Amino acid sequence: MRPIDFEEPIERRIDLDLAIGESPVWDAGRRLLWFVDILAPCIYALDPRTNHLATYPMPCAVGSIGVAAGGRLVVALRSGVHLSILYPGRWSSWFTRNPRWR
Repeated sequence: MRPIDFEEPIERRIDLDLAIGESPVWDAGRRLLWFVDILAPCIYALDPRTNHLATYPMPCAVGSIGVAAGGRLVVALRSGVHLSILYPGRWSSWFTRNPRWR
Protein backbone atom coordinates (compact mmCIF):
# COMPACT_ATOMS: atom_id res chain seq x y z
CA MET A 1 0.00 0.00 0.00
CA ARG A 2 1.38 3.39 -1.01
CA PRO A 3 1.30 6.38 1.32
CA ILE A 4 -1.24 9.06 0.44
CA ASP A 5 0.33 12.14 -1.13
CA PHE A 6 -1.69 15.16 0.03
CA GLU A 7 -1.44 18.39 -1.91
CA GLU A 8 -1.84 20.39 1.28
CA PRO A 9 -0.35 19.62 4.67
CA ILE A 10 -2.58 17.97 7.25
CA GLU A 11 -3.20 20.13 10.28
CA ARG A 12 -4.81 19.52 13.63
CA ARG A 13 -7.99 21.60 13.87
CA ILE A 14 -9.26 20.83 17.38
CA ASP A 15 -7.89 19.53 20.65
CA LEU A 16 -10.47 17.06 21.95
CA ASP A 17 -9.94 14.23 24.39
CA LEU A 18 -12.03 11.34 23.03
CA ALA A 19 -12.44 8.00 24.78
CA ILE A 20 -13.09 6.16 21.49
CA GLY A 21 -13.44 8.43 18.46
CA GLU A 22 -15.14 6.80 15.46
CA SER A 23 -17.18 7.21 12.29
CA PRO A 24 -15.92 10.42 10.64
CA VAL A 25 -18.44 11.44 7.97
CA TRP A 26 -18.24 14.48 5.69
CA ASP A 27 -21.59 16.26 5.18
CA ALA A 28 -21.12 18.03 1.84
CA GLY A 29 -24.47 19.82 2.05
CA ARG A 30 -23.75 21.47 5.41
CA ARG A 31 -19.97 21.42 5.02
CA LEU A 32 -19.53 19.71 8.41
CA LEU A 33 -17.36 16.86 9.62
CA TRP A 34 -19.45 14.59 11.85
CA PHE A 35 -17.88 12.04 14.23
CA VAL A 36 -18.71 10.25 17.46
CA ASP A 37 -17.20 9.37 20.79
CA ILE A 38 -18.67 5.94 21.48
CA LEU A 39 -18.21 5.99 25.26
CA ALA A 40 -18.94 9.67 25.99
CA PRO A 41 -21.59 9.04 24.39
CA CYS A 42 -21.69 12.02 22.06
CA ILE A 43 -21.97 13.08 18.41
CA TYR A 44 -19.82 16.01 17.25
CA ALA A 45 -20.07 18.30 14.23
CA LEU A 46 -16.99 20.32 13.26
CA ASP A 47 -17.27 23.31 10.95
CA PRO A 48 -13.77 23.48 9.43
CA ARG A 49 -14.33 27.04 8.20
CA THR A 50 -14.74 28.40 11.75
CA ASN A 51 -13.44 25.51 13.90
CA HIS A 52 -16.77 25.59 15.76
CA LEU A 53 -17.46 22.23 17.39
CA ALA A 54 -21.10 21.41 18.15
CA THR A 55 -21.77 18.61 20.65
CA TYR A 56 -24.84 16.39 20.86
CA PRO A 57 -24.96 14.14 23.95
CA MET A 58 -26.67 10.80 23.31
CA PRO A 59 -28.72 8.70 25.76
CA CYS A 60 -26.49 5.61 25.34
CA ALA A 61 -23.37 4.38 23.51
CA VAL A 62 -23.21 5.57 19.90
CA GLY A 63 -21.39 3.36 17.39
CA SER A 64 -21.70 5.17 14.08
CA ILE A 65 -23.57 7.78 12.08
CA GLY A 66 -24.46 8.46 8.47
CA VAL A 67 -25.76 11.54 6.66
CA ALA A 68 -29.35 11.22 5.39
CA ALA A 69 -31.64 13.45 3.33
CA GLY A 70 -33.42 16.43 4.84
CA GLY A 71 -30.76 17.39 7.35
CA ARG A 72 -31.13 14.10 9.20
CA LEU A 73 -28.59 11.58 10.46
CA VAL A 74 -28.81 7.83 10.75
CA VAL A 75 -27.55 7.15 14.27
CA ALA A 76 -26.57 3.67 15.48
CA LEU A 77 -27.00 3.58 19.25
CA ARG A 78 -26.82 0.67 21.66
CA SER A 79 -30.63 0.96 21.83
CA GLY A 80 -31.10 0.60 18.06
CA VAL A 81 -30.84 2.48 14.79
CA HIS A 82 -32.46 5.93 14.73
CA LEU A 83 -33.26 8.46 12.02
CA SER A 84 -32.64 11.74 13.79
CA ILE A 85 -32.45 15.48 13.56
CA LEU A 86 -29.94 17.00 15.97
CA TYR A 87 -30.62 20.29 17.69
CA PRO A 88 -28.15 22.13 19.93
CA GLY A 89 -28.04 20.14 23.17
CA ARG A 90 -30.72 17.60 22.22
CA TRP A 91 -31.91 15.23 19.52
CA SER A 92 -35.14 13.97 18.05
CA SER A 93 -35.63 10.36 16.92
CA TRP A 94 -38.17 8.73 14.60
CA PHE A 95 -37.32 5.14 15.41
CA THR A 96 -37.85 3.87 18.93
CA ARG A 97 -36.07 1.13 20.80
CA ASN A 98 -37.13 -2.37 19.96
CA PRO A 99 -37.34 -4.35 23.27
CA ARG A 100 -35.94 -7.44 21.51
CA TRP A 101 -32.64 -5.58 20.77
CA ARG A 102 -30.05 -5.87 23.49
